[in-house]
Amino acid sequence: MELLFSSQAEEVLDELDKDESNDQLVDAIWDVLDLIREHAGAAQAKRRGLRTVAGHTVWLIPVRGLYDDEVWVVLWQPRGDDALIAYIGPDDFRPGRV
Repeated sequence: MELLFSSQAEEVLDELDKDESNDQLVDAIWDVLDLIREHAGAAQAKRRGLRTVAGHTVWLIPVRGLYDDEVWVVLWQPRGDDALIAYIGPDDFRPGRV
């Protein structure tokens, strides 16, 4: 499975890569991305489903650890045989926050 990145997700990864102090966060994000690439159908890759306005399912996977006291997540959705990484960043999708 190939990973496709939204402009937001790509920008976040590029920005994080510029600062070595982010290495732990970047490694944790890539652990999630590897999980999606290698095991997209597994329950771990589909921890929590969210619905877009158009009614499509987007899967949320938490990134291990806290960064600047925030939980980070990756949102993704299948695109044929590929996976679109739609969002990488702080978890603003928790119940009660949406």
